Amino acid sequence: MVNRVKEACREAEKKKQTERSNDEIIFNLESGRVIISDLLLNKFVLPLALVGVAPPNKLNWSTDRARLSASGMWTFTPSNDPSVNYHGSLYIPSSQFCADLNASLGRTSQNQPTISNVDCIVSLNKSEMLFSSPNPKARDAIVKIESNVTELLREQLEASLCGLISYVLQSTLNSVLSTFRTKISLWDIPKVTLDYGLLADPYVDPVDLSIKSLLQGSIIVNDESISIFPHDMVSVSNDTKVVTTLFSDYILNSLLASAYQADLLRSIYVDSAFSNEIAKLLKLVCRQDELCVGSVFRSKSYKSDYSELSLSIDRVPSVIFTEDGGFLQLNGSLSLDVHDDKGVNLYSSPFSLVASLIPSIQRQKLYNMLTMKAEIVDIYLSARCNGTSSHEEVIRLLSAILEEVITVPLRQGIPVPMFLNNELVPFRDHHLSFHNRTLILSQDLF
Repeated sequence: MVNRVKEACREAEKKKQTERSNDEIIFNLESGRVIISDLLLNKFVLPLALVGVAPPNKLNWSTDRARLSASGMWTFTPSNDPSVNYHGSLYIPSSQFCADLNASLGRTSQNQPTISNVDCIVSLNKSEMLFSSPNPKARDAIVKIESNVTELLREQLEASLCGLISYVLQSTLNSVLSTFRTKISLWDIPKVTLDYGLLADPYVDPVDLSIKSLLQGSIIVNDESISIFPHDMVSVSNDTKVVTTLFSDYILNSLLASAYQADLLRSIYVDSAFSNEIAKLLKLVCRQDELCVGSVFRSKSYKSDYSELSLSIDRVPSVIFTEDGGFLQLNGSLSLDVHDDKGVNLYSSPFSLVASLIPSIQRQKLYNMLTMKAEIVDIYLSARCNGTSSHEEVIRLLSAILEEVITVPLRQGIPVPMFLNNELVPFRDHHLSFHNRTLILSQDLF
């Protein structure tokens, strides 16, 4: 208790000694008054070396490798002769300092992530501050003030640096977080939107020290919201990765169910404008070594350059994530036709297929995108072929077409929530793995 009282007295005395007037710092010493003016940071480097979290909702940044240099002007008025003023320049050579910042995680009224209440501690290493003057008589004045002013100015710089760093960190990070879109139109279909705004403030789990964010989870179709209530997802402990994001297969299933109910998936028309790869496959004339409709359904002449595929989906497509991977099941009927003046049907059949979903991360300017590619692992076509084409050739052709039909919307991707990718929070070395009903994305910082 005695030590606390002494410390409080010392702090009070320091406040009496120091004043601020506009851009000037004034020190009232026993030997006289010192004014520091035009103080300018010539160099300021703040590497973020360590990032951590602490319950209940704290983020921490710390570094012991920050550096600064500064310069300014000084004026000294002796207490025993107020009519005399000595002045000169001040230079602080490149100095190292430690910075430790803590901020609170939260959310805005728009359910976007934010940080607030930034606390800061800065410790400037004891480095020399060089006082000089063009007046030779000022040397005695420098001797009188140098020691005291160096200590007091160091404390002022530490306080100023804290304010500067706190402001830069909070304003910069929040300006990035404010671009976090809580509603995103999916797959270029304006009528289908994914909403994953925050339902509560993010918090730090005291057991595994991970940041937990409860997201909204709803699919909006024609202004009607269908909430997502996913099953309990697998809990993983990953000591080698900093950030882990878990995706439930319920998200894709809810999206597919919503789109099916809105009649967006019941009938799918595929022509040469669907994608460049589809156009190559639907060609009616191609080289013998190419796979296309013309190379499979041979000995026919058409007035059109491309065929067209119509799909009728019998039931809601389903997705499941397992330890062995992610899989999509699709059932319905298909018709491959040439729509020229004759209107020729090349092939029609009920079908069922299972496609393996291969995930990947595409880097964007702000958010990383989770995309997928489909590879058909099993397909059943009940109708047999007539003419020159074999059943195996038809299966190979339609498998290639259907793989691309499934991949095109998946390739556009879904932004990864709260997964920033920029100079402020750079990520690297991502890893994707399937678990029971869950896809896990793990990634390192820096």
